Amino acid sequence: MALLRNSLALLALAAAGVAQADNISLRIGFSEGRTGAEFKPLHAEVGKFAVTPNVRQGAEGDQWVVVAKDAQGRVLHEVSVNNGLRRHVETFNPRSGAIDLSTTVQQREGSFEVSLPFDKATASVEVLPQQGAAGSAKSAVAAAGPLARFDRSTLEQAAASGKTTRSAMLAATPAATATTILNNGTTWRCGQRQVGCRCGGAAGAL
Repeated sequence: MALLRNSLALLALAAAGVAQADNISLRIGFSEGRTGAEFKPLHAEVGKFAVTPNVRQGAEGDQWVVVAKDAQGRVLHEVSVNNGLRRHVETFNPRSGAIDLSTTVQQREGSFEVSLPFDKATASVEVLPQQGAAGSAKSAVAAAGPLARFDRSTLEQAAASGKTTRSAMLAATPAATATTILNNGTTWRCGQRQVGCRCGGAAGAL
């Protein structure tokens, strides 16, 4: 019984450590290039985020796989995202509810967001083509090289740039102002010289 309690305590400590690890929230933009999809980091923020769970669905070519890797190329975490350049569209018959038309249309650009591990072990983030619904990041690498690769320094620069932008926006926000209202129970006036105010700047009861 004591062994079970100790085991549960160790598991709880391990879970707490994982929850507190630094992760990166990453927004990646994509567009249709001359030779295929092109990717670039649009925004990054490092913090105590939960990683995006990996849910595989869709046919081959309908998804990309985003992976975090260590310096030895081992996959630390992978997430499947929809191929935003291919959008599946369906139209329905309003009376019967049956599908009238099902087709795939091409889009020129877009973006997606993922949260990945970003502790000291993370060396890079890659976008890979998905090789079928049952495939994995390793099989995708074996079949073809990455569609895009962002090393740690690139991701750190993106996170620093995002932090600077947020700080500048906060600094540019005008300070809040307050108006004191004096009320004697009957009538009042504001006590500030403002456009449209007839109190003449003197606070007090009328």
